[in-house]
Amino acid sequence: MTVYIAQGQPKSGSTFVFMAALAMAEQINQCEYYEFKKRVFGDRVEEFPDFYDTVFEEQLDAAMALVPEDKVFLMKTHMGYDEATPRMLDLIRSGRVKFLTTFRDPRDAAVAILDVAAKERAAGEDRWFWKYHEVSQLKNPIHYQSEMAYLWSQLEGGLSIPYYMIACAQDACVERLAEYMGIGWAGKLFAAQMEARKRSLPEYNKGRVDRFIDDLAPSEIRVGNELWAQRLRYYDSEVRRVMAENGLAMLAEHLISRRDRLVAERLASEPAAT
Repeated sequence: MTVYIAQGQPKSGSTFVFMAALAMAEQINQCEYYEFKKRVFGDRVEEFPDFYDTVFEEQLDAAMALVPEDKVFLMKTHMGYDEATPRMLDLIRSGRVKFLTTFRDPRDAAVAILDVAAKERAAGEDRWFWKYHEVSQLKNPIHYQSEMAYLWSQLEGGLSIPYYMIACAQDACVERLAEYMGIGWAGKLFAAQMEARKRSLPEYNKGRVDRFIDDLAPSEIRVGNELWAQRLRYYDSEVRRVMAENGLAMLAEHLISRRDRLVAERLASEPAAT
C-alpha cells in the first residue's frame, strides 16, 4: 500500500495539489475515489472522511493495514506539525507513508482567509473563518500556520510545493507530483488535465499570486509586514530552497524581487502616518 497525507497551509493551493494527486491515485487504482473507499474499507468507510481535522495514528495504521499493496489512498488535512506523533514523522521520513505539503506568503494567506470570512458571514455560515474582519486579528493564526508550514516543508521524505510553483509553474508542479507518486511517465498528461480543470476547482483562487499587494490597503500591508516579519524571512528562504531543488531558482528570484518592488511602490503611494 501507499498512504499519502496531503497536508497544506490553509489557502495555499492545497486543494489544487490534492485534486491532481487524486486524479493520479484514480489512475493508479484504476477506480474512482469514492468507489475505491467503499471497496477497501467496507463497513469501516465512515472512519475515513474526505477531510481530516487531524490524522490520528489509529486512522493511519488502519489505512496502512487495509489499502492493498499496489494501491494509493489520500488523507487530506490542514493539521499542524505539532499534532503529528514522533512515529508518524518517522513513517514519513522512512517513506512508508508519503507526504504532500503546500505553503504560501503569510500576507496572501491572510487575504484569502479574510475573503472566505466575508463570504461566510454573507451566507450565514459559521466555520472557523467567519469571525475575522481585519489583518491584525489574524496575527496568531497566521503565525502558527506559517510556522507549521515551514516545519512540514523541512520534513525529509515529503514533497513540499510553494504556492508560487503552483501558480507560476503549474505544469512543472504537476509533473513533479507525478514523479513523487511513481507515475512520472504520465506527468505531462496530468498537467494538461489540471490546466483544463483548474477553473472549476473549489476553494482555489485560480493561481493569483501576491494578492495582498492590490487587495490590502498600504496600512494593512505594513501591519502584516510587522506582525509576521520573521515568518516572512523563513517563507522566502523556503521558497528559494524548494524551487531551486526543482530547477526553478531563477523563477523564484524573479517572483520575490518583483513582489518586493511592487510592495515598495504600493507603500510609497501612501506614506505611513507620523
